[in-house]
Amino acid sequence: MDVTNKVTVDMETNADGTSNIQIDYDDETLSILIEKGIEDLFHQIETDYPLPDEINEFSDEMKNYVFTDKQLHILLQYGVINIIKDQLNRVSSEDNIE
Repeated sequence: MDVTNKVTVDMETNADGTSNIQIDYDDETLSILIEKGIEDLFHQIETDYPLPDEINEFSDEMKNYVFTDKQLHILLQYGVINIIKDQLNRVSSEDNIE
């Protein structure tokens, strides 16, 4: 899931060494980032708490959960942070190879 070309990132470094990051994206990219957050979160939960061999089937009503703005923001933030981590790990791995 490469959204690199669809995201504009502006970073400002503060005097104390921290940074402010402004990320701009379109609605399609926003959807991809939120989906990444959901996938990563579910993967982490499933890693920590494996499912039994047989799982219950849920009604369509249960499968159509509506998120609040706060929940979507959390998922967006989680997805963006994990994409940044993935990119840093990839760069680090490439540096170790050379």
